[in-house]
Amino acid sequence: WHLISVSGLSSAPQVYVGFSQDFSFELYQKVGEGRFRKYVGTYNVSGTTLSGKYSDGKAWGAAYEVSREGNVLTMTPDVAGAESYVYQKK
Repeated sequence: WHLISVSGLSSAPQVYVGFSQDFSFELYQKVGEGRFRKYVGTYNVSGTTLSGKYSDGKAWGAAYEVSREGNVLTMTPDVAGAESYVYQKK
């Protein structure tokens, strides 16, 4: 999945994430003008809520309410006033 928009931002950061059937994920994020950084870990889905942990055991900053329509995945953190993240399947 490729991040295509973040509500409230004029342009989205460069992020790619893949979710495997064994409940592992790989995330590549470009920070500023630097190189992509790779993050790995595990995830869990309960109903429409997605949560996860990085390989160092640290939990994600929030759980996300997720919805999917075709090749579009929308993730909204369960934090009041948080922006939504929209990904497109690659």
